[in-house]
Amino acid sequence: MVVTGVTNKSGKTTLLEGLASRGEMQKFLVFRSKPDEQVFREGHFVKPFLQEQADWRYMKQLLESSERMKLKFETWHIMQAAKNTENLGGFYENCVERTKSSKREMDKQIFEVLAEYTKTLLQELKDIVFTREFPDLKPGINLMDLSEVQDEDIQSIIIRSTLDHVLHHCRGVVVIIPELWKFSPQGRNNPVKETLQALVRQGATKKNFVWVDSQDMSGTDKAPLKQCYTWILGLQTESNEAEHTLEQINLPPKTKPKAFEITSLSLGQFFLSTPKGSMKFYALPKWLNEETAIKVAKGKMDAESAFAKYAPKDQAEEITNPVLMQEVKAQKSRAERLEQEAEALRRQVEELSKPKLDPETIRIVEKYRTKSPEEKQKAKEQLKAVSATAQKLTGLSKWQEQQNQFSGEADITQRTTEESRSPNGSSASVASVPIVGQLAPASPPRTLALQQSLPNIVIQQLKPMLSIPVELLDKPNTTIGRVCVILKNFSGRQHRWTNKSIKEEVRTHAWDDQGVDEAIDQLIRWEVLKRQSNNYLKFYPERVSVVEKRPEMVLS
Repeated sequence: MVVTGVTNKSGKTTLLEGLASRGEMQKFLVFRSKPDEQVFREGHFVKPFLQEQADWRYMKQLLESSERMKLKFETWHIMQAAKNTENLGGFYENCVERTKSSKREMDKQIFEVLAEYTKTLLQELKDIVFTREFPDLKPGINLMDLSEVQDEDIQSIIIRSTLDHVLHHCRGVVVIIPELWKFSPQGRNNPVKETLQALVRQGATKKNFVWVDSQDMSGTDKAPLKQCYTWILGLQTESNEAEHTLEQINLPPKTKPKAFEITSLSLGQFFLSTPKGSMKFYALPKWLNEETAIKVAKGKMDAESAFAKYAPKDQAEEITNPVLMQEVKAQKSRAERLEQEAEALRRQVEELSKPKLDPETIRIVEKYRTKSPEEKQKAKEQLKAVSATAQKLTGLSKWQEQQNQFSGEADITQRTTEESRSPNGSSASVASVPIVGQLAPASPPRTLALQQSLPNIVIQQLKPMLSIPVELLDKPNTTIGRVCVILKNFSGRQHRWTNKSIKEEVRTHAWDDQGVDEAIDQLIRWEVLKRQSNNYLKFYPERVSVVEKRPEMVLS
């Protein structure tokens, strides 16, 4: 079954939750992949299931999903690194070994990139509480919470492992995958794709089924959708998506609804389309009683009013999830340990930053501090006389006169200390200056203390906020506007862009990609995009803002 509709405006996931909550005897396995998910908050929580693989096809799919491009030239290197290994750790070790043993520089670079990517995955897996034994599913809703896993690649690995186990070892399970466009994207590879297609095609023999929802159909791979029997179609505001929705409704052309009926659907209203026919209906949420739902369906009550009145008020209520609480405790323990280590480092820094004076210097300084004002003034005059003589003998243009702690005995060699401050406010090191009472004519001082003033440079950088003319978010009228809309609306990692991947996203939206390279160069000059050392582009979302303008229009 497929459910489509605009996020937060159609009620896709609320519909799936309502259906699952009424199938008490059926086993449902739900993946919660979005942060702060407001539905599917109650049920039997299970740990994420992970069964590591490292065959070359699996690793290629994983890499292509991360890079958002097809890998052809690197396939041989992936096959070599995947030999004689059964998990990601073995794949990483093989990549490191071949980086050292490869003779060609190009091979070394490719294996090094593969090793760094796999190392990142292994580090992120360490912070996840998962199980290698498939959890016991109970009748009703079983929740596998992946909302705390920020990396979509890690989410994909876990979902693939779970779907593969359901396909081969489970019976009578309905798998619910919200946001299908993330795990089965159109035109890009993903580890979930192949296993999902197998489950959709073969799962019915064991009474295993898949329910999915997606914002639209254009960004989702069509292979698993072709096997779906039931389509539930919700609100679409973009004209092309509205046309796709109309084409999917199983009615004769003359009796099909109009496009404006698709773009004006209320919250919870959908079109049901099956081979037996189609109809418009209102989806009964889990938290709404049937009497009120009938009023909404008949138009006697507004859907938004029903939601405001009957929906759970505290959407931010903490989820009673034992798996999540276990992870929170582990994170708190780790944070306390890091805080203790940081405190120990701060104490070491304080000890190292203290000036270390030998006992003799400390004795002389203390002796100077106890002198009377007349004795101190006499000692300063002696120092000035010595400084003038030293300047004549050495030819120095400037002699730093010592104004701080010293002892003024004229017939012995003494030392003084001076604490100075650097321009940035940090304490300078203590200098030791010998003072000779009876200076020989040709005998210069052994040590000279000089002070250097270093200015600070402040660069003022002006970063104006750009206003790019965009008539609608789906119809930008400039090339740079199209690129900014693509980058701003993208929900994945923003530091792995390339010119090629940006062009592919532009073409996916059925826009002209002419002038995209020039637009990217301009965004780099404006520092909205930054080319990194690995030649990937990093996008800074805070540099681009979307401002909604709603002009009033008078109809006559």
